[in-house]
Amino acid sequence: MFRSFRAQLVVSFFLVILVTPLLFISLFYGPFGRYLRSGNHGSSLPYHARVVGNVVQDALAKGASVDELDHLLRVAAEGTPYQFVLIDRDRQVMVDTGVAPGSALPANPARATNYGRPLAPDGRLAVQREGRLLRAAAPINLEGEPFGVLLVSRFSQRPSYFSPSTFIPRIILGLVIAGILGLALSRRLLRPVDALTRAAEAMAGGDLSQRVAIPPHTELGRLSERFNHMADRIEELVSRLSGEHERLQIAHACLAESERRQRELIADVSHELRTPLAVIRSSVDALVDGVADNGERQQRCLRAIEEETTALSRLVEDLLTLSRIDSGQLPLRREPVSVAALFERSIRRFLPEAEAHGIVLESSLAEELFFMGDEERMAQVLGNLLDNAIRHTPAGGRVQLEAARAGEQIRIRVSDTGCGIAPEHLPRLFDRLYRAERSRCKDSGGSGLGLSIVREIVDAHGGTVKAESEPDKGMRVTIYLAAGATLEFRDKDMDGAGRPHAQG
Repeated sequence: MFRSFRAQLVVSFFLVILVTPLLFISLFYGPFGRYLRSGNHGSSLPYHARVVGNVVQDALAKGASVDELDHLLRVAAEGTPYQFVLIDRDRQVMVDTGVAPGSALPANPARATNYGRPLAPDGRLAVQREGRLLRAAAPINLEGEPFGVLLVSRFSQRPSYFSPSTFIPRIILGLVIAGILGLALSRRLLRPVDALTRAAEAMAGGDLSQRVAIPPHTELGRLSERFNHMADRIEELVSRLSGEHERLQIAHACLAESERRQRELIADVSHELRTPLAVIRSSVDALVDGVADNGERQQRCLRAIEEETTALSRLVEDLLTLSRIDSGQLPLRREPVSVAALFERSIRRFLPEAEAHGIVLESSLAEELFFMGDEERMAQVLGNLLDNAIRHTPAGGRVQLEAARAGEQIRIRVSDTGCGIAPEHLPRLFDRLYRAERSRCKDSGGSGLGLSIVREIVDAHGGTVKAESEPDKGMRVTIYLAAGATLEFRDKDMDGAGRPHAQG
């Protein structure tokens, strides 16, 4: 009925306002009415204390004696149920009118009463009740200075229904009942607010999945809908920021790794340039200074210069190739490549070098295989692998090229019977300018970039490359490329260079 939070608040406050007076009336009407009807609430005491106190104060100002004050107070008490006691500032009784005839006052209230207590701390008029004895006290001043106090006493004929012993517990009971009622209502009304608060605290603690379920069509229901919408937006933004943060971290890590590799490359290239330049310089110095004074020594110096110049050219060419790959400026042709033609080309190129070192170079191909790629770049890959295998295989060894189908891929492998490398060097074997020469059987004199170029070109073809080796058992480098299974190649489509053409 009351779905609006505003209406609930209004009704709740109305109930509190309605119930509280009824509660107080039910608790206090009976005793308070009896108290008022009893006529013993002492309302006339302050008046008598004030009037008689003024008369006594005027008499003292005129220099009245104690006897005159005694007479004055007895006249004032005559015919009334009141007893007047005048007390000086030292709390000594100056005048005591005694018990009025027919009254029920104590015979000597001056001795039974602490006369200092009726006076309020600031000297104002004070009224006190001690059981059935009502007292009022009026301060007496003389020339602006406190002189004493006039005590007026009266005995209540009936019991006090409005005494603190009955009044205070009733007040406390009423406040407790009203407090319990207000607390119950407030807890019920604020239960949705508590749910929102707990959800907000949980979200502040990192739990972004928090949502609140509050009945709609109310102010708090609309607030819960807005809260849930806000939580969805925050979760989406945090997720997006987390993704961006992860990407930035990856980019930062890649940038840091690139900078590290660049620094290492510069240092390694500097180191690689130092040796050939030193050889060239020493050879030139020998020729210029006349140290090489005969034809044989001069020929040795010139051959050394030629070899180191060739090594420098190879190093520069490899660096240029890697630079083009890094900058994306190394074009790759996409055309059908025959593995048989690629093997034939590579064998023809490296066979003289292998024979010169006493190494057997052979190829093995189980079937005609094709893949889509750049024949020139793949020839460079096989050339680098064969050059590396021949340089690390001793005389009498064997280097073999083989290819076979492996599911939807083509497996091309270059293996040798050299001394191999230790397993701990394999993870970094394809890093730029990385050498494992200390674990090899001889110094190759290579640039340290050949295998890096192999990996980059194979990656550009969408393939993978891995190396396997054990000391004294040679090494195997295997390349996996996607086979050209959707292409039809026929012998009649082979051109003079042995390159196939794809059929329509």
